[in-house]
Amino acid sequence: MTSLKKLVAETIGARLPEKSKEAVISIAERHRLITSKVLTVLMLIIVSITSHSWSRDSLVHLAFEISGYVLITICVFGRVWASMYIAGRKDEVLTTEGPYEMVRNPLYLFSFLGAVGFGLASENLLALGLIIILFAVFYLPVILSEERRLHELFGREYQEYKNRTPRLFPKLSRLRGSGCIGVQITPFLQSLRRSMWIMWFIMFLQILERVRDMGLIPVVLTIP
Repeated sequence: MTSLKKLVAETIGARLPEKSKEAVISIAERHRLITSKVLTVLMLIIVSITSHSWSRDSLVHLAFEISGYVLITICVFGRVWASMYIAGRKDEVLTTEGPYEMVRNPLYLFSFLGAVGFGLASENLLALGLIIILFAVFYLPVILSEERRLHELFGREYQEYKNRTPRLFPKLSRLRGSGCIGVQITPFLQSLRRSMWIMWFIMFLQILERVRDMGLIPVVLTIP
């Protein structure tokens, strides 16, 4: 546990008291799903009551939307790609093929890209900044904890994999392709269903923005 705390502090660059580190790790591990839901609702509230200064006809608007939707698309397909390799066998074998060749935590990587894409597509700089900060605070400790668990499960095999594969910044040159793979259908479909909620979320975001632009939801803050 001591080494895990050290990794958390080094990774997020925070000099927190020991009790604070323990609290962050504990909350992140035990309440990951509920935390994600609460943060999602928080982001929707922020987007609904804040706006931006540029018009919907501007190049800034177009740039934000296109870049956001590109990242969201990468997120959805990336999560499906990763799920094909790991769904149903997460703790049975050490997965090092497919997206796991280029990065150790592809599901978290693609989820982060999707969250940033949401911040960009919403054209809300406050939401975008909070997404990045909250990911560092809540999800990096989870990643580090899962890495420790994998090291306990697979020992030297995982250590060698860890030494050659980056944690979150993908090394595309490591992609080799793995031919045919066996996919466990039920867990894969469950992972697919969890990934597709992102598309429904974006549709809801568009509806929310239209309602706000019609004046049905008051704008509390305009961010330059």
